[in-house]
Amino acid sequence: TGNTQYFGMGTQLTVV
Repeated sequence: TGNTQYFGMGTQLTVV
């Protein structure tokens, strides 16, 4: 729910 998680080398995963 509007959470933005960053993992790995600058990989952006947007969790809605």
